[in-house]
Amino acid sequence: MVQLVHAGRIARPVNTFHGRRAVAPSVVRLRGVVFTVCGLQDMPAPRVLSTREVAVTVEDFRRGAAAAVVAGAGGVEIHGASGCLVHQFLADSTNRRTDGYGRLVREPYPLCRGGRRCGG
Repeated sequence: MVQLVHAGRIARPVNTFHGRRAVAPSVVRLRGVVFTVCGLQDMPAPRVLSTREVAVTVEDFRRGAAAAVVAGAGGVEIHGASGCLVHQFLADSTNRRTDGYGRLVREPYPLCRGGRRCGG
């Protein structure tokens, strides 16, 4: 079993390979601090994912799941809890979008369809 996860707004640039800002459905800053290689730091405000970037991220999950299956994983789980990106899209408190991805709390179908395509 393989679990795929995207940290979304809880990522910290100094803790990533590429050093980019965290992304999220909306600019809702997580309160508190995070431990980094530079010590404790305030959580940064995330950058909003564009509609295109959301679609690309769904496709990234699909490709990751397909690659895991090809590599021999017996199954793939998309982590959608604990404040990670999928959970951020599902929560009214962090998803304030007004586009087609703003109602994922009621209609999580784009991600589900992406996952099912992977399974064949």
